[in-house]
Amino acid sequence: MPQITHLTNANPARLCAVVTLYHKAPDESETVASLIGPEHRKADRHSDVEILLFDNTPNSSDPGPLPNGVQYESAGRNAGLAEAYNRALDVAGIHGCSWLLLLDQDTTLPAGFLSSLRAQIERHGTDPEVVALIPVVRSGGEVVSPKRVVFSGLRTISEHVFGIQKSEVAAINSGVALRCDFVRSVGGFNRAYWLDYLDHWLFHQIYARGKKVALWNCTLEHHLSVQNYRQDITATRYRSIIAGESAFMTTHKPKLQIPFYLFRLLARATRLIFGRQRDLALITMATAVKIAMHPTRSLEKRLQ
Repeated sequence: MPQITHLTNANPARLCAVVTLYHKAPDESETVASLIGPEHRKADRHSDVEILLFDNTPNSSDPGPLPNGVQYESAGRNAGLAEAYNRALDVAGIHGCSWLLLLDQDTTLPAGFLSSLRAQIERHGTDPEVVALIPVVRSGGEVVSPKRVVFSGLRTISEHVFGIQKSEVAAINSGVALRCDFVRSVGGFNRAYWLDYLDHWLFHQIYARGKKVALWNCTLEHHLSVQNYRQDITATRYRSIIAGESAFMTTHKPKLQIPFYLFRLLARATRLIFGRQRDLALITMATAVKIAMHPTRSLEKRLQ
């Protein structure tokens, strides 16, 4: 697990935001423009917000001068999300921030987003049981987050009820604000899920520890890269996704769900074959066989 910076004098309202970049310069990112563009600096910039631009682009170049409160770091390689978020958690500790906002590079934030989030922090910040604040996220004209967690997987929420959620939900990383102390209490972001299924792992940790999340009335537009994976995903990218998925399912879900998960993998492989994506079908079948041979074995350790 990463080295986590702790501070005892954290400001309850202070926020650190991290934007993870990959093959996109800061001035090309919709998210960065939403955070530090001229309109944002005029209407929505707060002195109690620190921003980290974490660049996973190999051989990336320094973007030059940035506004006060904004820092840029390059990993020099594709280090994934977990490393970016853990670094941001350290930055939050250094600056006394109590909340950490996760953002991808392709998320468009509405006007007044930080002010809206600040109001949510003021509303729920005094309740230590609420450890995550989540917005509604749309991609391609449909709501992709949050989702209701059920035995068979994730289900669309037909009507959003804002505020503290009574049943278990999961959300994509981008747009989620987390209580830093909670993330530190689980050892930081799990590097086993360095890129994919980190959000699933995170929300599982929240509910496994009896904590709560609050949904607030704010909608973000986001480009979800895996939304149409059957049409445009590469075998390398799909292999990463299914590795995270299978590790999460075999490690953090009840073993009773394994047979159902295997059935879903076989059904997916069949669809991929009919869709003439035999390379993805073979990866799916190989994963199913690996799990079927040792149904009680956790695959998470293989990712570490």
